Amino acid sequence: MERAYRLRIYPHSAQRELLAKSFGSARWVWNVALKWRSYSYKSLGEKVTGVDFSRELTFLKTIESYSWLKEVPATILNQTLRDQDTAFANFFAKRARYPKFKKKFSAQSIRFQLDQRIVTNYFRAGQLLKITDSWRIKSSLVTDSDGNSENGDN
Repeated sequence: MERAYRLRIYPHSAQRELLAKSFGSARWVWNVALKWRSYSYKSLGEKVTGVDFSRELTFLKTIESYSWLKEVPATILNQTLRDQDTAFANFFAKRARYPKFKKKFSAQSIRFQLDQRIVTNYFRAGQLLKITDSWRIKSSLVTDSDGNSENGDN
């Protein structure tokens, strides 16, 4: 059984700064990957996936001008690429429109893929939302619905 919970968090200034960097990096990865995919298909007739861009992203992190990508957890950027793969799958299955570019001051979101070893060690059964031993936390979605993540206003 899958279940979702919505929690409100109140991050301190260092956490707000990391969240702002994470939102910005995820948005940048989404937009650049979307531009690259669109160009590759329209100009070259090649289909590229999130895995292809993930390889490019690994290379970009080694370049000095893109070193800021190393400041955020890699799982956020990988989840962004997976989300884009899902958006394209929905588009080609005619369940959705073509994916759009993300804007700076609209609602932002990032997903964390959680390592079950860490979750088990830090959140014992019953300590977080009355979680039983049979439940597993798979991922965490963090959103900034106000669109204020870039300037630190929350």
